[in-house]
Amino acid sequence: MVVYLDMLLLENFLVNLFLLTITMQTIKKKVPTGRLMLSSIIGTSYVLTIVIPKLQLFATTPFKIVVAVIMILIAIKDKSVIEILKAMGIFVLYSILLAGMAFYLAIKDNPSLLPSAMIYNFSYKNLILSLMITYILVYKLIVYVKERRILTSYVYNTEICIDNVKTIIKAFLDTGNELREPATNLPVIIVEKELFKDLNLKTHDIYNIPYSVVNGYNGKLIGIRPDSVKININGDMREKNLILAFSDKKLSKHSDYNGLLPRGIIE
Repeated sequence: MVVYLDMLLLENFLVNLFLLTITMQTIKKKVPTGRLMLSSIIGTSYVLTIVIPKLQLFATTPFKIVVAVIMILIAIKDKSVIEILKAMGIFVLYSILLAGMAFYLAIKDNPSLLPSAMIYNFSYKNLILSLMITYILVYKLIVYVKERRILTSYVYNTEICIDNVKTIIKAFLDTGNELREPATNLPVIIVEKELFKDLNLKTHDIYNIPYSVVNGYNGKLIGIRPDSVKININGDMREKNLILAFSDKKLSKHSDYNGLLPRGIIE
């Protein structure tokens, strides 16, 4: 029998990606697609132990378990033993169910097939692979649309007036932004400095706003007190008393917003 290695590797990659996707969905673990694909590649490379005679020594159950553990560790990057074991159990269960279904369909096509036979091709395989690809794409699309919808619901059109010049920005309600300016104790709205590049800060009182991030890094933001800040909340422009701080970096990778509203400001 002729086995096309490229097709075999592609099919196994898709199967691994499918199994990992539904496993992470089951344990409600959000995993970047890149890590799922890397984990799938690791699992796919193990197929070589079946088709290359010199590597068949590694095609035993202990090595299969080791590869499965590595795949799960790469996918979830979780140090919790319980979480890893739970993901492992579900991944193995789905693998057994899928293998059983594939073997059953192959037996239907060829009743004389021996239980120990290796199946490389059968009439239902393309259908199953197509269903897997469709499921993965649809699932990723649904997740993307849902995340975009959630993101949009937290973005508010915000009007900032400085020296009688009004600037409209899209500000994201950041529940992690609890910054307050120490002298005034006012909450802080962070905006991209590029939006106010023509602003002469020397004509304004400057506020130094200390901040810290989760990795322990500490720093300071430069801020001023604008003439007014108005937030469009359900069509109603509400004025808020805020300090305006400037960020040298883009706040959104995809330019969904260019400002960060402080926690609790919409209440």
